[in-house]
Amino acid sequence: MLRLLTSASTVKFQGRSLSAFSRSGSAKGLLAAMALLLMPAATASDNISASAAEKNRPPAVIIAKDRLFAGTSATEQNPGENIIAPFKLDWSLGLRGSYKNGSGGTGYEAVIVPDISLTYSGLRGQYILGSQASLAYNQDQTIRIKAGQLTASGQYRLDRESQLSARVSARISQDDPDAPGMENIIKTPLVLDLEGQAGIVRQFSRLGLELKGSISRRVMSQTILAGNVVQDNSSLNTTRLGVSMRASYNLTPIISAFMQGDMAQNWFDAASPVSGFYQNGLDLKGAIGLVGNWRGIFGAQISAGYGLRRFDDPGVLQLASVLYGLDLSWSPNQTLSAGARFSSTINPENTKAGAPAFVSYTANGNIGFALSSTFALRASAAGNWLVPTNGAETSVSYSAGAGANYKINRQTDLNLDYLYTKIIQPPVAAKDQQAITLGVNFSR
Repeated sequence: MLRLLTSASTVKFQGRSLSAFSRSGSAKGLLAAMALLLMPAATASDNISASAAEKNRPPAVIIAKDRLFAGTSATEQNPGENIIAPFKLDWSLGLRGSYKNGSGGTGYEAVIVPDISLTYSGLRGQYILGSQASLAYNQDQTIRIKAGQLTASGQYRLDRESQLSARVSARISQDDPDAPGMENIIKTPLVLDLEGQAGIVRQFSRLGLELKGSISRRVMSQTILAGNVVQDNSSLNTTRLGVSMRASYNLTPIISAFMQGDMAQNWFDAASPVSGFYQNGLDLKGAIGLVGNWRGIFGAQISAGYGLRRFDDPGVLQLASVLYGLDLSWSPNQTLSAGARFSSTINPENTKAGAPAFVSYTANGNIGFALSSTFALRASAAGNWLVPTNGAETSVSYSAGAGANYKINRQTDLNLDYLYTKIIQPPVAAKDQQAITLGVNFSR
């Protein structure tokens, strides 16, 4: 055998050219041949060890994006990898100028919008701290806090099928006194919203369960009406404690059915100045529906349910209504996207405006089209119908707008927007407003 091997002048082994063998039967050639013959065994042993390691490595958890809290996302990192991602800091600064014209007169508004967030992605979860503000300066030389928000959120994977989520936020906002429907208001109230929520998602093969609890608090300052009349809003200050549970079942890889129940107790700081009753009560809601997602191109959710508001005071009649929901999204490619939504909710008496309890129906739609990597167009429309439960006339508001974005470079965007808004609140005459906004956005 050895003699046959050494008689070949050149042997090819696993793609290697072995010229170490010669008719002389050199000892060096023999040693080289033995070393090369041992290589396959070593390689096979390495492959077996690697395969076993892969089998023992815990796989990544896959949590559906629609089961996460708003503004959060699940990490894609494999828990078995010994890698800890660094902190990621993002920031942006927006500057906008608007010209407005409508039934309430003309005016301008300058807005500055700073935004900053800090994200940490660990082996089993992701944690985000964020803050955003929107400060406006108008023709009356007054500064208004349009919105300001601080948030902290996080997700933590317990195992392959389970994930914990939590979110806390503090938000302050103030409506525009020059907006349609605000003609008799000199200064709108500051609204402080505090909210905390926590939940757990658990997957059992095709069956998924989610349990979520929340607590919130809303406080409103006084409203200054025409003639410097002060309006107290303590009857709108509320504390809310709620819990919800949702069960879903994957009928096919594309379609799943769900059933959801919500319950929340509301406490108001003061009685209604209109009826003299406290609006404290229990909100109950149940819904069933279907969710579909086809390759990330088309998504849909449709639901129907029943809502009930039971007041603690027996002198206040309970509210009940059938509720509907529809949510559609379509994105066939990277350049085109569109969406539409319809929803309905029960609203108790508005003690601020003296309006009766009503059921609100809201519909909106949007579309966006990217003409190139630097230029994109978009448009949107929305409508809101308030149907009083006492048979009074329905109030309607709607808006429509269009805009364009131009990307100057990686850090700078220009945007131009047009928005038309109209409000019809019988018996008051209809009010409308047009606004043109030009802005620039700087980002990291």
